[in-house]
Amino acid sequence: MPVTDNTNFIQKEIIEAAKDIIHDKGYEAVTVRYLAEVTGYSYTNLYYYFKDVNALLWTLRLDMIEDMITELTSISLKKDDPVEEILGAFFCYTDYFFKHPNVFRFFYFYPFV
Repeated sequence: MPVTDNTNFIQKEIIEAAKDIIHDKGYEAVTVRYLAEVTGYSYTNLYYYFKDVNALLWTLRLDMIEDMITELTSISLKKDDPVEEILGAFFCYTDYFFKHPNVFRFFYFYPFV
């Protein structure tokens, strides 16, 4: 698949829709047909951008990890004491998952194959 700005835009749009579904309903609700309904693309068109749901969810997981790294880095830059830095990162990480239990379930219980 040739990568163009439009391709990147549509992939990001699909990833964001899947992210919203996981936040609201859990990873079990992420299906190609439901994503097609939410995004307005045909379900067959989604296969142009992602090989299958696993490929989409793997890409989404990497995207979410990048978001978490950005947040954790911003916290660690504010600390002078390494112990405070570690505690800040720990509390940021756990607080995020307490606020977003469906994301926790996705990260640790989705059976990537």
